[in-house]
Amino acid sequence: MTRLERDGIFIPPKNPLPPGQHLDPIRLDVPTLRKLVPGAAGRALGQNEASRVTEVIWSEGGDELSVDPAKVDVKTTAGVVMFAIPVRCDQSGQGVAQIALAVGSPDRTAGMFAVAVRRPQGPAAVVDRWADALIALAWGTLVELANSISGTAGRDDGGDALIPGSIVADESGLLVVPYARHPLGPLLK
Repeated sequence: MTRLERDGIFIPPKNPLPPGQHLDPIRLDVPTLRKLVPGAAGRALGQNEASRVTEVIWSEGGDELSVDPAKVDVKTTAGVVMFAIPVRCDQSGQGVAQIALAVGSPDRTAGMFAVAVRRPQGPAAVVDRWADALIALAWGTLVELANSISGTAGRDDGGDALIPGSIVADESGLLVVPYARHPLGPLLK
């Protein structure tokens, strides 16, 4: 966000946002996404920024899969965010699982909804066994990225970080729209 501010792409609000209000969309071009996604993937896997460990081992029922969040790559097209996740296991060796998430497009926004196919592309031994976990990692990475950008962009009038209300993908990258939370009224009292 600092670079976006310096380049005049993002101008932070001077005042906190009232409930339900939003900032203008924040554009993240593909080169910026490629810098931010590995950190978001690591956070989605429970790593902190100071972690020097890049490889994460998933283990369940005697099966194991190595995932390297530091090498996760991303590209975008109209309405689609494609994650390439490096994976490794004894049955397949090294490979890449590709997960496409359909999100909003410039012509049709979708808020924070995303859809993925049931079976990602990649080594059969990996995607047959770990499809749900890989899709969850891709979605968790996207949500972590949008939360991080929105939270850095500003605060609401209650002092809380802004939250993402919409993600749109196009050939140039992502647009994230930060929102101020709506008050929940008596539910919180």
